[in-house]
Amino acid sequence: MARYTSKNSTLTITDSGAGLSMLVGPGEGDFSVDNVGYDNSETLNVTDRGVHDGLVEGDDFIQAWSITIRLRNEAITHATIDRIKDAIAGTGFWTPTLDGGAAVSVDATRWAFILIFTMNDGTTTSTVTLPKATGLISVAEGKDGHTISISGSNYLAPTYT
Repeated sequence: MARYTSKNSTLTITDSGAGLSMLVGPGEGDFSVDNVGYDNSETLNVTDRGVHDGLVEGDDFIQAWSITIRLRNEAITHATIDRIKDAIAGTGFWTPTLDGGAAVSVDATRWAFILIFTMNDGTTTSTVTLPKATGLISVAEGKDGHTISISGSNYLAPTYT
């Protein structure tokens, strides 16, 4: 039986309308996302004098996500070429229209983007889409190469195909 692995998976960042899109990488393939649950909201226990009385819908979940990639020998930011730091931070080539650039944010007031995790084993393709993601980067020095750790949050219900 075939299995999805990091070799046949990709992570793509897109904006909301200018057609900007880039693959995240290279890396080890350690993308993760958490807090995925029933109808994307928490379940709250309602009690009557300390006795369970039922369940109600609480706040929407916010998914945390992360990935670590290898830092290429290139400028970390650039005005006319895709760079991961720019896509995450809304700078350089990915400056949003909110700040006079071309990238279109998913949100009307803050830079947010779409993350699409695609798995393809040669027979079946599945995707996990985070429709309103934001992120931060951390740069680390390493003997075998420097890395960028990217972590962030997603504020709308993920979709799955």
